[in-house]
Amino acid sequence: MRAVILSISFASLLSLAVLSYLIASEEKAPPAEGEVTKGCVKCHADSPAYAEWKRSRHARSLETIRAEKDKTPCYRCHGTKMEVASDWNTAPDTSPPTDPVTCYSCHKHDSGLPHNLKLPYDQLCSSCHKRTCACLGPGLVIQAHTELFYGRGGYGVESKPSVHLSVMKKGCVDCHMNKVEKPPEGGVRKTGGHTFVSGYAVCSKCHSDAEKRIAESRAELERLLKKVEMLLESSSRKGSIAWKRAKFNYDLVRAEKSLGVHNFTYSKMLLEKAMELLLEEWGK
Repeated sequence: MRAVILSISFASLLSLAVLSYLIASEEKAPPAEGEVTKGCVKCHADSPAYAEWKRSRHARSLETIRAEKDKTPCYRCHGTKMEVASDWNTAPDTSPPTDPVTCYSCHKHDSGLPHNLKLPYDQLCSSCHKRTCACLGPGLVIQAHTELFYGRGGYGVESKPSVHLSVMKKGCVDCHMNKVEKPPEGGVRKTGGHTFVSGYAVCSKCHSDAEKRIAESRAELERLLKKVEMLLESSSRKGSIAWKRAKFNYDLVRAEKSLGVHNFTYSKMLLEKAMELLLEEWGK
């Protein structure tokens, strides 16, 4: 009974998380803006990108780690500091950043790359949106966007890159910074651009039944997640190698949050393998 309650509760929370992940949120309180952001705003205050960024989760990246006791490992991706020339007479700056993920996190005027990006498209987002940061310790999966999108890293399943890779020439940018929906006249766009919210409209460029497909894939993966969670909770062999591998596959899909939008096939493979491992343990 406890496992069932936990599963239902988790599924409800996950549905809400995915919904907010795909659909733009309402205007929130202004994000924290430190010296780095203020430096950019001196020239770019009227830029649509700045107004869009203020709507984004990037603009509130420091808020998401507020409850962590030791935030230092999180700052590399959740905060921004201006790079300065090395000074061997000065101790390293370990003070917390005052800026969230802001313009300077991704752009640098002398980078020499398109749009002054610090890294190429296929490397920039994945430098943070990956599992390997191990922010909170070994074995904990906080996010897994890159692993799921490229279809790799799980236990007991072959690699299966997303079919989206064949059409997305700029990777994450093609969907999360799309310009399909136009902003309201005199207003700020709610999806795409520097909001980084993909929305459904960009899916409809290739899929005539995008919302239906997403709803169906989400429902199927939610059912599998609940089954795996109940098996994990009720297992008499918690901590065994097979249990840990099943839990890891489960955590990859749970932490990635898109519930199949990025890579339905690989997500399903991970959960089915997790069930197989747990059922084999059950019979021992």
